[in-house]
Amino acid sequence: MENEDVGSRREQIFSLTTGSRREHAFDRFVFDTPFTKFDKSQGGLEDQWKRRTILQTEGCFPSLVNRFMVIKSEFLEFSPLENAIGMIEARTAALQDELEKLYSSIDHCQRVSNLERVLQGSVAVQVNSGIMGVCTAFLSGEAATRLSQLELQLLFNTLLEFMAVCKRAIKVHDRLITEEDRDFHEQLVTGFGSLREELSCYIPANLPEL
Repeated sequence: MENEDVGSRREQIFSLTTGSRREHAFDRFVFDTPFTKFDKSQGGLEDQWKRRTILQTEGCFPSLVNRFMVIKSEFLEFSPLENAIGMIEARTAALQDELEKLYSSIDHCQRVSNLERVLQGSVAVQVNSGIMGVCTAFLSGEAATRLSQLELQLLFNTLLEFMAVCKRAIKVHDRLITEEDRDFHEQLVTGFGSLREELSCYIPANLPEL
């Protein structure tokens, strides 16, 4: 990954728009295929590349026509580091989305329940292996020396943003829950603390505290 291309490629990875829209009509479609290089049948996060295929059709869906001709196809490859950063940013975006929906939804109880689900998948000790797996793959020992300074800073910033949004979500959750949900909230607080402690071994910056 060339340093000067990091910004533009980051936009390609993390854009939430998958196609051209005309209100609720779509003429571009995206699908991702994971793969490894160098004849490896399996590998860790440090070996997982991603190939993104973008197809554009001559008409928009939904339509009375079942099929449209594909008029353009594009293929992009993302490195293991780009792939890992994309995973973290997707989780951050999911949390931010649930926080925004809390204030615009009529069904408040359902929105709180959805926030709890995403939070648990982000900070609970038993399911944070995704974040720690990224740190182990790219920030431990020799692995960190293979990254440029720009790549390291991008990964650090992504992790810091993830933790900041987790902190905000937990504080919002604390204000909204009833006493019967207090035990679950304390589990989230404990999980956040454990994740913060583990991340502090990899990130040379002050991580947010609750």
